[in-house]
Order: sequence, then C-alpha cells, then structure tokens
Amino acid sequence: MAYEIQHSRGNSVEPETEQIVESDLVPSDRLDDTSVFRPDGQKLGQVSRFMVSRRSGRVRYVEMKLTNNSSGDELLPVPWKLLSYNSEREGYICEADDETLKNSPSRSKNDRPEWNAEHAAQIARFWDTPC
Repeated sequence: MAYEIQHSRGNSVEPETEQIVESDLVPSDRLDDTSVFRPDGQKLGQVSRFMVSRRSGRVRYVEMKLTNNSSGDELLPVPWKLLSYNSEREGYICEADDETLKNSPSRSKNDRPEWNAEHAAQIARFWDTPC
C-alpha cells in the first residue's frame, strides 16, 4: 500500500521507493505571506490571504500586498486562476502588468468590504474572469 509521509517543505516521500513527490496539498496557514513574482522573477508582492467559497471550498481570489507599496496597507484582489505556482521560486507567478495592477480594485487592510456577490462581481469584471 502506497502512502505519503509529509515533510515541512510540502514534499512527501513514498516509503517503498523513497522517491520525493511534490504534494498538491498545503496547510492554509503556510500560504499567507507566500511571495508573488512576475514571470521574469522580479518579486511583485506577497499573498495576504486567500478568499475561499464557503459552499464549494475553492479559492476564489487572493488578496495581495504589493512589494513597492510603501505603506504596506493596500491589498489587491487577484483571481486565483490568474496565479500559477512555481516550485523553484516557492511562490506564485502573476502575469498582470503594472498598468493593470495600478488600476485594480484595492482596499486598505483595515477596511472590511461586504464579502458578497457584488464584491466578487466587481473583481471578476475588472479582471475579465470569473472568480
């Protein structure tokens, strides 16, 4: 019977083969502050938090803190499907350009929007993708 033993870096080892396998599962508390990079490797920011649908259990979007934001107060919602994980960088890749990020809906980390369908629709309209 094959089973996996979890290790601290998210990898697992199959005991029968001792082969390292990258796990698709990661505890949610390890995702906060995960780096987000541009495709060229430049650090863009960090994940502040993941927004999860109560009904489906799926991540809808992430709120991202930009690295070049001097106050560190502004959070940008980015649809989950627009990020891809890069295991070499141990972070996510976001292909949005500067102009898109500059015009993205955002909020202060101290503001609490209504987490409702209209809020999600506003994000989806801006990014032109469902979230």
